[in-house]
Amino acid sequence: MFFIGHDDKNRLLLVCFTERNRIIRIISARLTTKKERLDYEKYREFSN
Repeated sequence: MFFIGHDDKNRLLLVCFTERNRIIRIISARLTTKKERLDYEKYREFSN
């Protein structure tokens, strides 16, 4: 699974994680690419 959101410094991050037995384990976290940021902003505009 993955999640895209802002951190406390307002950076847009993509976080990959797994959940097993109600425990969430982060696999990786990184800054989003330009395309991912554009897709995210487009989705946010569409969903509002």
